[in-house]
Amino acid sequence: MPYGWIWFIPLGPTRTSVGLIVPSKYYQESGKTPEELYEQAIAEQPQIAALCRNGRRSGQIRTTKDWSHLCERLVGENWFIAGEAAGFADPILAAGLHLAHSSARDAAYTILELERDELDADWLRRRYNERNRQVISQYIRFAHFWYSANGCFTDLQEHCAEIAKDAGLELNPSEAWRWLSQGGFALEDPTRPAFGSFDLASAGGIVAWFDGSRKTWSFQENNVFTLDVRGAEKQFIGDLRDGRITPVECFVRDGKTLPVAGYYINVIKALHESSDLARIVETIVHNAVPKTASIKEQALVFDYHLQALEAMVIDGWVKAKRDPNKPLVPNLRGDKSLLIR
Repeated sequence: MPYGWIWFIPLGPTRTSVGLIVPSKYYQESGKTPEELYEQAIAEQPQIAALCRNGRRSGQIRTTKDWSHLCERLVGENWFIAGEAAGFADPILAAGLHLAHSSARDAAYTILELERDELDADWLRRRYNERNRQVISQYIRFAHFWYSANGCFTDLQEHCAEIAKDAGLELNPSEAWRWLSQGGFALEDPTRPAFGSFDLASAGGIVAWFDGSRKTWSFQENNVFTLDVRGAEKQFIGDLRDGRITPVECFVRDGKTLPVAGYYINVIKALHESSDLARIVETIVHNAVPKTASIKEQALVFDYHLQALEAMVIDGWVKAKRDPNKPLVPNLRGDKSLLIR
């Protein structure tokens, strides 16, 4: 819609939730009642109008204001905050259940480790607080980007520009990536790059969709990649797996985290052997891609390593440049993904 968006969520065979999201300022200046604005929006949206043609409302039109929030602290001596009590991002990303399950799982793992008394209790609580606050913050930033960069809102250009300005977002592809990934790509899973519940391929597709460009990866334009961990501190983050939290060594610098685990460690090892991209690719294929897997699985594993390399470039852990005396490595895509949103 030029002035907002509509959700259409089936609740069962005969009931569907239909809602309209508009800025409060637009609603106030429209001069319409909530019911008038709601009915106008449904009538103006062809697909929704067709789906609702034979339906009837089951109750009153209800309104609410934006309730996006993030608690300053999510853990204390004998308490944890999880789910939407901890924080709520914009509903456009449909992240509520993911954040609820993810933070509840994290709280359960943390409580189990506190009961075992094998890991430092302060580190466990600090890790839970920082990790979950940063994850929610990334979702909130992604929602800001969605509104700011969405060219569909022709009636809300000033409003969207204000969102971008208030959020400190420059609407160009490279700055969008750096802004969206504040806190790094290792918050959800220290073994592979992602933010929110998006891996780099699926998130890259969304960013490219909004700014109208095709996602270009650093390894498609450069052929020399150099690892740079100067000035970084060695710390630990937690890897949640099989009911245990395993401390994973990582480098931390300027709010970014580089885990020495998963896809990252394979890329780090390849970078230690050579800065030449062709050699890096050869090393990853030889040492990290399972030979017994299917062709499809091998391609996915290989692309996740390329995404790890890309994340390391975006976060400044790897310096990429093009040597004109060397050819580029052809046919590198990095866009395979198991995540569809």
